[in-house]
Amino acid sequence: MHNSGMRTTLDINDALLIEAKRIAVERRTSLTAVVEDGLRAVVGLRLRDGGADTGAWPVSYEARPVEGIDLTRSADLLDRAEDRT
Repeated sequence: MHNSGMRTTLDINDALLIEAKRIAVERRTSLTAVVEDGLRAVVGLRLRDGGADTGAWPVSYEARPVEGIDLTRSADLLDRAEDRT
């Protein structure tokens, strides 16, 4: 049963979404429940393994916001990331 929680919007790969919808139909449950189960599995693995290993992540202490990009608008960020500006 779905526990009402935070609503959000995600961009999901088409093939992955189709497969997730198939799983929901097979299990006679909602797409939300399938996505939540997947997230729980990933979070559980991370917790089991002691969290993410951030030691290898690149870190920049000189990075600054890019002029003309509104960091509160995901569409602007996506456009920039995909070089659609």
